[in-house]
Amino acid sequence: MSSREVVNVSFRVQDVDDTDILEAVFDDEAHSVKQINLNDDTQCQADLKETFLLMAQLMVDKDLEITFIESEDYPREFIYAAMKAYVEDLKTEVANVAGLISAELEESKEAGNSAVPA
Repeated sequence: MSSREVVNVSFRVQDVDDTDILEAVFDDEAHSVKQINLNDDTQCQADLKETFLLMAQLMVDKDLEITFIESEDYPREFIYAAMKAYVEDLKTEVANVAGLISAELEESKEAGNSAVPA
């Protein structure tokens, strides 16, 4: 088990004035909230990238726990199902990236230790 701090990231789909929003809430010291407008393709991609980059930065020294908050009353079933599946895929991707980051940091430490003269 890791001794690193855990940051919870919860995702939920919301209908805000007939706009589909995927909200990501980061339970870190900054309590970051990202609102991703799913109806604007260009902005959606930029927001998703920004959200993933924030997660990548946090993964350097923290573990992420990702959850999807269920909503029985969300009006558009297809979007809801797609975002629920997206968050499940995101969990897998975050685990892969966290493994890569951890391996690279370990390699850097080992390289730094071997470069120090005895």
